[in-house]
Amino acid sequence: MHYRYHDIFFGTAMLLIGALLFMHTYDSQYQDLLTNNAEHTSTMLYARIILGGWCFMAICMCAQALFRKISADKNFNWKSVLIVLAMILAMLVGISIVGFIISASLFFFCFAVYLGFKNKAVAAIMAVGISILIFYIFDKAMGIILPAPFFAWGV
Repeated sequence: MHYRYHDIFFGTAMLLIGALLFMHTYDSQYQDLLTNNAEHTSTMLYARIILGGWCFMAICMCAQALFRKISADKNFNWKSVLIVLAMILAMLVGISIVGFIISASLFFFCFAVYLGFKNKAVAAIMAVGISILIFYIFDKAMGIILPAPFFAWGV
């Protein structure tokens, strides 16, 4: 089976899942929750932004697959998928042990190296920078507290 059909099937499935989840954010159980004392800001705003991006990316995936030239596609590389899933799982476990910034930095660095980024010093600086940026966006701008390391639980 060509990558084209994989991408169309996967993109369509992700679009349907994303659209259903997006519609679910308008459910009445979420409408009573307000943040930052704003009268019109629902707690689902962040979820809607993420799910909107999710749906947009799924549409892009389908469009790219439809308009791509058919070539001799090679078989799907399950090994790469499993390696990336293992890195994600390690990050999720690491978040509860060493906290978000360290765990995310290690994940971003390993992911960049796995994808073939040659300059490891730049990859490390970017990984730490992106992790700190994400932390401050969540913690300071949106007021969403990210997990602290286990040794900070008693503080």
